[in-house]
Amino acid sequence: MGKREDALRASESTDWSRATVEREPREVMVVHSARFPRDLSRLLEEEATRRGTNPSALMRQLVEQALAPPAGEPDEPVMIRPSEIRRTVDAALDAALRRSAA
Repeated sequence: MGKREDALRASESTDWSRATVEREPREVMVVHSARFPRDLSRLLEEEATRRGTNPSALMRQLVEQALAPPAGEPDEPVMIRPSEIRRTVDAALDAALRRSAA
């Protein structure tokens, strides 16, 4: 039997009398494809299993956590002058270089 016949047979034998109707539209989902080395893929699958979910849901959770603003910080745009950014980065690099030279 082919897939079509299997689907038809399954639909004929299903009792829909206790089915519930969902009237709210489902959230639109977009697929992003990612390639992982075998070891990382294995770790992802093991962690998903440990958490009782699947790799796709786990990746969604991890991306949400990684992109969420840090707790306690406002999630709004901030205007900073490029010169101030350069000055701050330069100061941080100078401090790091002094620590590594000591």
